[in-house]
Amino acid sequence: MKWVVITKYRHEQQVPEGENWFNLISEIIRPGAYDVDQLFWFKVDDFHHRSITVYPNRETFEKMKEDLLIYREEMKSAGIELVEMEEGPFLGGV
Repeated sequence: MKWVVITKYRHEQQVPEGENWFNLISEIIRPGAYDVDQLFWFKVDDFHHRSITVYPNRETFEKMKEDLLIYREEMKSAGIELVEMEEGPFLGGV
């Protein structure tokens, strides 16, 4: 069963947009480093963004937790801090 993780991050500086966002993320996330089905980011306000990540299953998410902790520490170094996280089984969608 697919596993969904929703996070919210606070930025010290305004959330970058467009090319600046992709430059920031590409410094932190290595292409192909994560086994995910889908990953979405969206801006909540000037100083917060959220992400929705769909993993193939819970086991994949659990295996990646150590890497995610490293990723979140790298985010902190960039002035971006995790403030909320929810996770659970995917029930469906349209």
